[in-house]
Amino acid sequence: MREAVVVVGVVAGVSFVLAVLALLSSFGVFDVLNPRFAGSCSVVPGPPGPEDIAIDHETGIAYISSDDRRAHQHGANIPGQIYQLDLSKPAKPDTVPELLTGTDQLESFHPHGISLFRTAAGQTLLFVINHAVPDQPRAGHSIEIFATAEGRLNHLESIANLLFRSPNDIAAVGPRQFYVTNDRGYLDGIAMQLERIFSWANSDVVYFDGQVASVVLDGLTFANGIQFEPQTERVFITETGANTLSIYRRSRADGALTPTNGAEVGRGPDNIDIDENGNIWIATHPKTFKLIAHADRPESPSPSRVVRLQEDGTSLEEIYVGTGEELSAVSVAAAYKGEMLLGTIFDAKLLRCRLAE
Repeated sequence: MREAVVVVGVVAGVSFVLAVLALLSSFGVFDVLNPRFAGSCSVVPGPPGPEDIAIDHETGIAYISSDDRRAHQHGANIPGQIYQLDLSKPAKPDTVPELLTGTDQLESFHPHGISLFRTAAGQTLLFVINHAVPDQPRAGHSIEIFATAEGRLNHLESIANLLFRSPNDIAAVGPRQFYVTNDRGYLDGIAMQLERIFSWANSDVVYFDGQVASVVLDGLTFANGIQFEPQTERVFITETGANTLSIYRRSRADGALTPTNGAEVGRGPDNIDIDENGNIWIATHPKTFKLIAHADRPESPSPSRVVRLQEDGTSLEEIYVGTGEELSAVSVAAAYKGEMLLGTIFDAKLLRCRLAE
């Protein structure tokens, strides 16, 4: 009897150790990163937390979503902002992003994911996820739609819906039609922490058809970045917990998404960008624990990795790997005519990089 108890104890102990090792492995603890980039980068001093970037490929204007997340963690409710950077002009040492006015039309503004849409009349609209109160997920969220103008955003409307539960990123597909990723199922407490740690498939994607919101995908593992390609009616979605990019065909009739193909892209994929040639750019967080540590301690760097895929989701190429010393927690890589602009979750700067020929 005693021997049986000992055997059971040993088996339980070994199983526990193996489970811990598997969890650590899933967070990239044992992965070896080799920093690399064939091009050159320069630091662009800028707004805090430039988490998402959307480039207007007709004008070269990069729109930048900024919010001071570290200030929020310490109880400060500092309004976020939208900035622009003209990538059609050569980079200069004194070039900094330009603040776009107009967001002060809103009582509270804390932007997250953003998306551009050009109407049939040629008007450029900017869609912005707005968290009413930072770090309070039950306080409500909305989608703000702005018309872009010279140095200004003209607010057109706010759209709120209970299905916008934990919105992370947005893909505009019409003048007031869009998809939103909800990255979590649980909004707070121990359940939310367990969902993140064990990658429970509780997140979803919501489609707003201009009048009604509905869930079009569910059972996703931390749905994060989303992009729409109007030429092919395809929607691209990253699942951070599953380390994947999935490609869907969109129904114009009802917004339904039909999977076509996908790819594993490495640990912790975040936002997506599609360049003028249809290539898919994804920023990833290869070291989860270091990302968590960086959120609390700016001096603790969080490595980043950027990959590029062909338009069909194949031929993954590693473009950039950084230790976090140059820029930590890169959340988006947006490409334009031989350049790459890197944004981040926390740092008050960006990287503007010239790609190798």
